[in-house]
Amino acid sequence: MKYKKFGEHYCIKLEKGDKIIEEITEMCKKENIKLGFFNGIGAVDNVTLSIFDTTTKEYSENNIKKDLEIANISGNVTQLDGEVLVHSHIVLSDEKMGAFGGHLKEGIISVTGEIVLRKVDGLIKREKDEDIGLNLWSI
Repeated sequence: MKYKKFGEHYCIKLEKGDKIIEEITEMCKKENIKLGFFNGIGAVDNVTLSIFDTTTKEYSENNIKKDLEIANISGNVTQLDGEVLVHSHIVLSDEKMGAFGGHLKEGIISVTGEIVLRKVDGLIKREKDEDIGLNLWSI
């Protein structure tokens, strides 16, 4: 991964083999980013998506290993228990140009990833909502 800062914006270039969530998390730690949001495009060949079941309060996962275009990746950066938490959703396109997506647990870049992250001056923490079963924004 390489990145360049322009004011409060970071242009991030993810390279072949980079893990998306892991790289963004490490960059945010290095740059002391506690709150922000991002979006981008690119390609992956190994991705794990998940969806939250509100009845069981558990995520179900699906790992896909094939060439996919990132039609859009978006997410935010907050704090959970004093640590950086990157929360991202992704829309992917397959060889038939069919689109699908979900919560991005992790994805491995196959060609490149181009992401713009905007740092926000502030802090939003996440706290467990026992009724829902997720770590939600605490505002």
